[in-house]
Amino acid sequence: MSPDFDDPLEDFQEYM
Repeated sequence: MSPDFDDPLEDFQEYM
């Protein structure tokens, strides 16, 4: 998992 999330929820949903 990437540690580069600025907005954890928004970026996590894009990452998935």
